[in-house]
Amino acid sequence: MHSARIKKTTINLGTRPSFVVDNDTGEILKEKLNDGIEIRQFSYASNRFIENFPLLICFNRLDDTLAMNLHLIHRFTGEFAVKKNKTKGRSTLAESESTRQSARGSSLTLKSIESIAKDLLSFLQWLIDNDIDWKLALSEPLNDAESTLEELPVWKYRSSLIDKVTKRQLSYKTAVRRINVVRYFYEWAWKYHHIVSLPFELKEKTYYPKNCKNDELGDLLFGMGKGPTKKGGIPYFTSGLELPKKIIQPDSSPDESLQPYSLKELASLLSSTVLDNPTYALAVDLGYQLGLRASDITRLNREDIVNPEEHSKQIFKMKLYGSKGNKDRYLDVSRSLMCKMWNYINTDRNARLVLRWETKYGINNPSHPIPLFIGRQNRRMSEKSISNIIDKVRRNQKKQDRPVIKRTFHDLRATFGTYYAKYLLEQGMKESAVKTRLMRAMGHNSFETTKKYLNFATDEAYGNVMEPWVQEIYEGVEKLMQAKIEMQEVMYDSTF
Repeated sequence: MHSARIKKTTINLGTRPSFVVDNDTGEILKEKLNDGIEIRQFSYASNRFIENFPLLICFNRLDDTLAMNLHLIHRFTGEFAVKKNKTKGRSTLAESESTRQSARGSSLTLKSIESIAKDLLSFLQWLIDNDIDWKLALSEPLNDAESTLEELPVWKYRSSLIDKVTKRQLSYKTAVRRINVVRYFYEWAWKYHHIVSLPFELKEKTYYPKNCKNDELGDLLFGMGKGPTKKGGIPYFTSGLELPKKIIQPDSSPDESLQPYSLKELASLLSSTVLDNPTYALAVDLGYQLGLRASDITRLNREDIVNPEEHSKQIFKMKLYGSKGNKDRYLDVSRSLMCKMWNYINTDRNARLVLRWETKYGINNPSHPIPLFIGRQNRRMSEKSISNIIDKVRRNQKKQDRPVIKRTFHDLRATFGTYYAKYLLEQGMKESAVKTRLMRAMGHNSFETTKKYLNFATDEAYGNVMEPWVQEIYEGVEKLMQAKIEMQEVMYDSTF
């Protein structure tokens, strides 16, 4: 059985491509790959190299992988987008309606593209395993009869996802994401004439949000560019591919879901000898003091890091580029954390890494700003390297026959959100105001995501937690990480 895979590579998304022609023969030059496969060589008027772009590979399904890879590129550039076109603020006098409608949509980050690529890989492997052609269409007009739909590949794939969720082989959330990715792939294929018709019917519905301002309505995910209706509703499309919620299975292990670290768990983590590595220690600090995801930490640059001794302020601003949802936002950094970052980038080891980086990309290259964490092969440290810090801590604790923490790196973000919410509530702030502050600090678009941290903060298990770093960041009190020493003293009173 053939298998497909993902390979990260450097691609060129430059402008005005043209074939490379031999000056003597006038023939197009070709490059040989393997197994007798040749591709014509081409060049660009201007280059745009994208490193670590995830491409699907399966030589036995070459046409399929080429289509899916082109879809990934179009999602990355915004040539094909789920969200509305970027026409806000552009003049309606200088542009026709057709020009505005054809404008590119929201581009996606490489992290988002990688997630889509993995879901497309699952679909492609399912096609291979079942020997199915995804372009298969019905000869008769599409209708909603189950006997008609069940013969189409996308509906068979939907049934396989439902079966996996029912058997607890796949989470409902993952299954929903996968079917949505495949749905958008089919819509893209139909738009660019890879298929003659959609294997599902798009139906228009209207959503009436409660307590939502008119200027916010157009930002909803499925807005179709028409704007709100006269009654304030937002029109959107549904495909019928949605998975029924009745298949959701109860959590087999609730402890595995997102949870903040307890005081003893955090003390156990901070006292681990693994964090004697300055890179690991700083990454953990960024996780629980700023609430950053592992992917966010890899995007931090040196440009906003300053020497705190040259400034009297207690709180510093640092810009985070391309966070989840391709958003840029500013972070509030405490004086002590800025001091740690300043000391980190001024070590001899870091100086050697920066020299290699500038040798490869040039000095002061705006296209390749120097990252805070430089990994192997003169690239930004990967998200996996950051996330694996906790795995290293667990292995070290097990080796030393110590209590092993159950939390993950992402749970450091939950720790920040929980303790910050707890701090604001204990200051007497109303819950509505806490919502706003917390959403801003966490970089959330929806309160549904933020609400879990408020729930944690009001839980009795975290009732006596008041971490000094929260006071330092949000009250301006100059307290360094004395908390780390204090927590180590109570660490072994009992296991968690």
